[in-house]
Amino acid sequence: MAFWGNKTLKIFNSKEYESDIDEIVENARKHNCELIMPVDFSALINDQETFKHVIISSEDNSASVFDIGPASVELFKKHIRESKTILWNGPVGLFEKAPFNFGTMSIAQEIAKLTKERQLVSIIGGGDTSFAIKQFGVSQDMSHVSTAGGAFMSYIEGSPLPGIEAMK
Repeated sequence: MAFWGNKTLKIFNSKEYESDIDEIVENARKHNCELIMPVDFSALINDQETFKHVIISSEDNSASVFDIGPASVELFKKHIRESKTILWNGPVGLFEKAPFNFGTMSIAQEIAKLTKERQLVSIIGGGDTSFAIKQFGVSQDMSHVSTAGGAFMSYIEGSPLPGIEAMK
């Protein structure tokens, strides 16, 4: 289970991630930062021996979630269009398999379009994210692409990196 606001969804074992989720929510509150959460999801529901792909709201907890849904994509795209810089690390769904590539692909295409139109600067980090934007054919339209995910985020946060520290 995972927690989104006060909702619980069957995504993964949240016990393993509860402290991370709490820390993200607390940091957002502490820094007066708006935390934009998905409002719908692309999921599989087990119907006896078959599975059905469905779009569910954040109120449904009976499905296995693999991507954000179309309303969430539009919500995120709205915030992307209002931005001048995008730092993106991590796909928003199981981008390797349709139809769960919809969220990541839609966001990648929007960022690429706005970057190409010089409306924003896009900095993409992480192996999965860089692989996804390459797969969707938009990597050449981004401002900067790095395969360093965790190191990328640590650098942006200002944390010391062992390799850079060793060169000082």
